[in-house]
Amino acid sequence: MMNIEVITESLARYDITDKAIAIMSGKFMLLKVAGIDDREGLAAVHNARMVVKNKRVEVEKVRKALKEDSLKFGRLVDAEAKRITALLAPIETHLQSEEDKIAAIKAQIKAEEDRKIREAEEARLKALEEARLAEIERKRQEEEARLAAIAAEQAAEKARLDDIARVQAEQEKALRAERERIAREQAEQEKALRAERERIDADRRAIERERELEQARKEAAERARREAEIEKERAIRAERERVERERAEAERAMIAAAKAEEERKEAEWRAAEARPDMEKLLVFADQLDNVEIPRVGTADAQNIATKVSKDLDNVSRYIRESVAALQRGA
Repeated sequence: MMNIEVITESLARYDITDKAIAIMSGKFMLLKVAGIDDREGLAAVHNARMVVKNKRVEVEKVRKALKEDSLKFGRLVDAEAKRITALLAPIETHLQSEEDKIAAIKAQIKAEEDRKIREAEEARLKALEEARLAEIERKRQEEEARLAAIAAEQAAEKARLDDIARVQAEQEKALRAERERIAREQAEQEKALRAERERIDADRRAIERERELEQARKEAAERARREAEIEKERAIRAERERVERERAEAERAMIAAAKAEEERKEAEWRAAEARPDMEKLLVFADQLDNVEIPRVGTADAQNIATKVSKDLDNVSRYIRESVAALQRGA
């Protein structure tokens, strides 16, 4: 068991005293950050917090090292570490809160800047939309003015066309009389031309009938020629298919014969390879047949001897039948 001197000497390895902690507390607990622009204050708080944190980490490392010596010493180490950590915690908490306060202020400022940027972007988009709508309205008014001008032009054009239509109506009346005279003359000419066309059509139809008959004769001859070619191709294809079938059947027969020959050779090889073993088994069967069963006097021994004799006979018979069957298969 460790004595109090050893424990005291081991605890001294924490390398930090209550006085040193009190000095850090008196110095660091007074540190403040004036605001977001107080870089020196923030740096001083951060550096002080890192000093306290490093001391706390060192205490934890020493605690783990000391605790390995024994459970009892470990409890003393834990108690001392907990006490020292409890003394350091308020300092670190104070310094952390100072840093967090500045971080919160920075986050608030960032949020405000983002809000202003967002509002400025919304205002810019609104101005663009208003300008777009104003441009659409301007174009709509221009289009209305253009359509009004077109309507005025169309009205003037209609009046001009009405005058032209009136003049054309008068001219049409005169032209109608002239057309009727011409129509009568054309009718007489048309009658003569119709008779001529009927004669020409009759001649043309006769020529067409002759041409159709000639075309029908040519088409019949062509169909007969194509049918002959098709029949010839069909015969050639049938002959080719017959030759192909005979070739395929010949190949299958050759393959089957080759396979049968290969199986026969394989069986002969197996029989030749197994022949010495078969001869050994037959010799062994002969030996079994020649085994002499001893003479015994008791009934139990006689039963055993009889059964052994029958078993030997069965084994010998099984060997001979099996060898014979294998030889027949070969």
